[in-house]
Amino acid sequence: MDLNNNDDPNLERRLILAFALVMALFLIVMPLFTKKSQLPPLPAAKPAPSAPAPSTPASATPIPAPAAPAAGAPTAAPTAKPGTPAKAAPAPPTPAVAAAAEQTVTLDTPVYHIALSNRGANVRSWVLTQYKDDRGQPLQMVDPLFSKKFGFPLGFWTQDASLRQQLDQALYQVTQSAAPGGGHTVTFHWAQGGVEATKTIRFANGYVADVQSEVTRNGQPVPVALAWPGAFGDRAVPGDFGTEQLFQQSGASLQTTKVSKVDNNATLEGSYQFAGLEDQYFAAAFLPQSPANSAGDATVTLTTLNSKYTPVLIDANGNRTTDKEVQTVGLAVATGNQNDLQLFVGPKKIDLLQSVNPALRGLVNFGWFSFVAYPLFLWMNWTYVHWIHNYGWVILFLTFVISMAFFPLKMKAQKSQAKMMALQPKVNAINAKMKKYGMRDPRRQEVQAELMQLYKDHDVNMFGGCLPMLVTLPLIYAFYDVLEYAIELRHAPWIGYIHDLSGKDPYFILPLIVVLTQFLTMQLMPMTAGQDPRQAKMMKWMMPIFMGWFFFYLPTGVNLYYLGYNIVSSGQQWVANKTYNAAAVAAVAAKDARGGGAKKKIIEGKVVRDKG
Repeated sequence: MDLNNNDDPNLERRLILAFALVMALFLIVMPLFTKKSQLPPLPAAKPAPSAPAPSTPASATPIPAPAAPAAGAPTAAPTAKPGTPAKAAPAPPTPAVAAAAEQTVTLDTPVYHIALSNRGANVRSWVLTQYKDDRGQPLQMVDPLFSKKFGFPLGFWTQDASLRQQLDQALYQVTQSAAPGGGHTVTFHWAQGGVEATKTIRFANGYVADVQSEVTRNGQPVPVALAWPGAFGDRAVPGDFGTEQLFQQSGASLQTTKVSKVDNNATLEGSYQFAGLEDQYFAAAFLPQSPANSAGDATVTLTTLNSKYTPVLIDANGNRTTDKEVQTVGLAVATGNQNDLQLFVGPKKIDLLQSVNPALRGLVNFGWFSFVAYPLFLWMNWTYVHWIHNYGWVILFLTFVISMAFFPLKMKAQKSQAKMMALQPKVNAINAKMKKYGMRDPRRQEVQAELMQLYKDHDVNMFGGCLPMLVTLPLIYAFYDVLEYAIELRHAPWIGYIHDLSGKDPYFILPLIVVLTQFLTMQLMPMTAGQDPRQAKMMKWMMPIFMGWFFFYLPTGVNLYYLGYNIVSSGQQWVANKTYNAAAVAAVAAKDARGGGAKKKIIEGKVVRDKG
């Protein structure tokens, strides 16, 4: 049977007529659904079926019409054909649901002040009431200038730009409810043209909110993410944007991506325990609530965002500080057809992060020496809470204790260095002989053996001055990282005009004092064995100047640490110089007097004493 053979010559005209009737039905009914002034929406949809009443498809809706040919009327059955499109027509769209006007919902919790808008069902203001900005105002985590251009936090995000714009501009109906114990629940609902969106946000008394959302089109789910587009955190100066980065935890691995390495509109799909964005002291972490494996990871789709804009940054005096364009990162997170997330927005305090999710502890990164830095951090906090209630004095106290604990090692290094300085004339004489021989001359090895024997006779360890430094350097760098990244020092005062140990000294007085103490320390340092005097003199002047340029850009807490370290080190160096320098010269002379300086011979590469 040829399926392309059509015995009915009127079928084509009837198909055209049926198509015209369906288009007329579509053009008449759809304006009734898209009309914004139509309230309530459900009754307005009732006239839609009556509009095409004069047409014949209504009488043709009984599908048994194909039985008509048996009655001998071949042309009667085709007259029912115009009604056949009604069989494939989709179900009527969800009744339109929308608010009549824009409104703002404000909520207050012990740690947040939140403003939500039904225009786009997003966040217009997210204030951390327990933290202040540089002007002393509660810290605002949302930049309105950026958000108006790139989108507000917790807005719907999808690759479909038209759908995204439709969801952002819609006026959602809002319902609120209060939970026992002070919690708040806000639900947004909107539907129009077959698209329906629902979003529910629950705030408790802590730094975690529960967020669920769903979007459907013609009854079918549409994967749509929730986004924090960017400009997150504490933004006081343009350089603060450079501390922004994205993070994601997969299994036991926490990965971070700096702002300069983030691609815009790039999609990552995988199993993640959480993902989010952060700056130096604050973080926004999305935690999926449907774990897919034993590690607690869930299947998540991440879309990275990277935008440029010119922020309005105001200093403590209310003056605009810059017109510089900056780069900022954002993130959109989707957990499938329905989003079920917890959202942490708050400070990167270690105990707080661990209470939300133990793996979030990794957001406070103390660097390579974190195994040393973390105990130092706990010690610093314990001292502040239980004893010295000023972080500035705590820093100086810890610096003093650490420096004194390593003083014996420093004295040992100084003793070894003093002996080498006392032996320097003998070493110079041996080096002068070595210059007579070429690099391949075997006699050069004999001279080297003589030098080693000299050190052995006087109990000098060539590396004695370096080993103590290898022990102390990890502690120095670890404490530096603690002072650089611990949020406890943010806006922590010391004395006088210093009100923020995490910020730079506004008058650069403390860095200048650090440079002066660095000069004092360098002047007390003895020359190392074999060092060129001119080179040593240059280093004593150039090193403080170079370090001074570095200190001028460091946080006040770090400068305070180096100031304390320089003062204690200068005192220790003065004691070491008085104790060991003269003693080392006397010890070498006494050793020589007892025969240590007897004439030596080199026999077959070995140094032997000539007793005669």
